[in-house]
Amino acid sequence: MNKNTNSTEVFIVYQKHEEKLAENLSKLFELWGLNSFYCRDSSKAHAHKPYRDYLAEELFRSVLVVLLVSREFEWSKYCQSEAGATITMGKPRIIITIPPVVNDDVSKIAPILEGFNCFNPSPFNANLLRESIKGTLKATLNTLSFKKRNVSNQKEGIEAALNRVEDYKSGSEDERALERRIDQTIKDITDAYAIIPSRRYIVKTWPSIKEESCLQARSSIVIHIKQSLIKKVEPTEVILVGVSLKYSLELITKTLRELADSNEDKAALIKDRKEKKKMKISLFHMNEHSHILWAIRDFDDVKMIKENFDIGWADRKKAWAKLAMECSIELDINGPYGIDYIPPHLGICIDDTTLYSGRCVFEKGGMEQRLLVGEQEYIHYSSAEAHGMNAIKQFKQALILYGNARYNSGVRLVYSPSEWIEHLKDGLTVLPDCGKITLLSQTATKFTGSGLVDEALRLGLEINLHIQNPSQDTPLKIKSHIENVNEHLKDAVKRAQNKKGHIRVFYSSEPAYRAVLIGNELIGYQNYVRMDDELRRGTLRLIVTKASSQFESLKSDLFPDHKAAPNFIIQG
Repeated sequence: MNKNTNSTEVFIVYQKHEEKLAENLSKLFELWGLNSFYCRDSSKAHAHKPYRDYLAEELFRSVLVVLLVSREFEWSKYCQSEAGATITMGKPRIIITIPPVVNDDVSKIAPILEGFNCFNPSPFNANLLRESIKGTLKATLNTLSFKKRNVSNQKEGIEAALNRVEDYKSGSEDERALERRIDQTIKDITDAYAIIPSRRYIVKTWPSIKEESCLQARSSIVIHIKQSLIKKVEPTEVILVGVSLKYSLELITKTLRELADSNEDKAALIKDRKEKKKMKISLFHMNEHSHILWAIRDFDDVKMIKENFDIGWADRKKAWAKLAMECSIELDINGPYGIDYIPPHLGICIDDTTLYSGRCVFEKGGMEQRLLVGEQEYIHYSSAEAHGMNAIKQFKQALILYGNARYNSGVRLVYSPSEWIEHLKDGLTVLPDCGKITLLSQTATKFTGSGLVDEALRLGLEINLHIQNPSQDTPLKIKSHIENVNEHLKDAVKRAQNKKGHIRVFYSSEPAYRAVLIGNELIGYQNYVRMDDELRRGTLRLIVTKASSQFESLKSDLFPDHKAAPNFIIQG
């Protein structure tokens, strides 16, 4: 066997998942008398010239190229480049398909290989591959014999390689061992591809849209919206879904401001247009009374939501309208819609083409948790890809639920009396501008003893207190409690530094429940259980928020309308 040890005769093109297969094929080719090149990683370290030049030289010197076309071949720049160079140089080639790839898939994976015959290695047969190589080399020699230009050197290399392959006596134990090893390697690769996603499905992510964390992500969103506004004839649609939308709202402002500050962009927005460019913005956020936010005591987000969509919303809309008018954009704002649960799909969707999809995580800080969205990675989906189209479709389907208040439960069941009171006190802290608080109880002992009344007075709120009328029919014990509470109320008003706070006391019939109404935002309800109830049925305690579709009817059923004058007023 006249083996040439000085040059590469077989150049193996492979993707990293097929490296073991390339190694075993190389050993088989060497058994047949052919030098082969396959291990670019180890060769790279020993290359005397730049690596790409080294690859080009090895490919140029080869007389046969073996391409292992797998599912991942499409996504390898090296594989695609080497396939292109193989065809450009007119090299004889053997295309080996790696399951689950079949012959019909090759033209989609590497279009430049379309129309060439493929070798199916499943099950692997060394003799069939050797015959395929012999046939390919002979066909190439026949083609070269018709060419007028000088191809003698190329013919000599192919003839020498062909002679070695033909001289090899098939069926040796070494060949059979390599055949079994290659067949097992192909099965292992096939099994691996069955349990891992293709690289085409590996998601592309931005790490965050926080200003200090990732300017690129923010810039990508802003530029995308601007391009849609300038280049698209149809209305531009931007959908924002999140917790407080603090970053998303800033991005809309930034987009409109950049357009308004650019004469070039403003000119592009009116060029060839008979009407103003339309921009529809839909906003979906978690309600400030969302029970998950209150349960984890994420009051930072609660306050941010109230700031964005209650206190500062009117001013923000005016600012957007002013900027939009400067650049001839007609705004259509849909919402905002508040929901009391974590939305399953969060992010920013632009038209039907792009979705920046966020995810929620909980971050512990002391006794509290924070619900993070914008601070986390954003997955980039494009409608140009099938899984991107599905993600955008799912994102938009959920909007039907977000926009309908009847899907908001707005009710939380509280088991502990202390937790019930603490939730109401938190409500006063987070909603200090609620104006007034209504308390309904038999004696108000729980409200005064827990500090709820003191906190309301500290904030300067009006307290409407409804307690049982201490009439002659009232048991002495209850009368005593009411008298004591009245004294406590007077002391509380005196202690309060905020002199705006005052208490309006209303006498009523014996109530069957204890209830609290904070402004027009929050209801606390607790039913009474009589001490002589032998079954000791559990006390029901609820927190009901404005997000609930039953909020207004429950408020009307539980609380008096205060049209009657109070029995007396306690004020500083």
